Amino acid sequence: MMKKVAPIAIADVKNIRHDPMLLLAFIGPIILITVYQVGGPIALSFFQQKFDFNIAVYSKIIFLVFLSLLPLLTGMVGGFLMLEERDLQLISYYSITPLGKKGYLFYRLISPFVMTIVAVFLFIRLASVVEMSILWSVIIACIVSLLAPLFSLFLVAYATTRVDGFALSKMASFLITAPFILFFVPKGMQWLAGVLPTFWIVKFIESVWNNSGQSSLYGMCALSIHLLILWYFYRKCVRNIH
Repeated sequence: MMKKVAPIAIADVKNIRHDPMLLLAFIGPIILITVYQVGGPIALSFFQQKFDFNIAVYSKIIFLVFLSLLPLLTGMVGGFLMLEERDLQLISYYSITPLGKKGYLFYRLISPFVMTIVAVFLFIRLASVVEMSILWSVIIACIVSLLAPLFSLFLVAYATTRVDGFALSKMASFLITAPFILFFVPKGMQWLAGVLPTFWIVKFIESVWNNSGQSSLYGMCALSIHLLILWYFYRKCVRNIH
């Protein structure tokens, strides 16, 4: 399998190196983690001294926003690479190689997923918002990371060109509204945001923070919804690539 995906992996490195936008998105998780870890304390001190405002009260929201951005960045890289390969008709070439179309899609989806798991797990363990066990950290990292291949498939399923992909990528802003909805919208109205996969991630993480007995329930809901949306986009994506 490694020999089959090696040519694509090498091509990915070249594409990312020569495309500033892809390069920025690729190293985005590292930048986000660094900004959160280094910039967080600086911002906390700045607002406290200059405005006598303690932004620590919003630490959970900030954490959840950064957490949501990690898979979106890696997912965007995967999506744009597939869009470019579709435009250049490289997918047709890969489909007649030993890798095949299914192998190609598997590589394109599993790569951002695995990369995001590592980034999200490190981010959770380094952040000091609320302590949680390594087991919960792994489970959360796996569920959150499903958003990466989901976003990649979304771009390929609905964008006809990379220009369309840029426009659709702006819809990521809707996905990071979930933390604000959870903390600022009345509980009875929060469920309207259930159409957002990130809403269930936020509900799941909140239940883990609060040691709620509903943690497993929300975790299963988040996992099921992500898998269902992934399957829908996958079927649509298969019809759109050739």
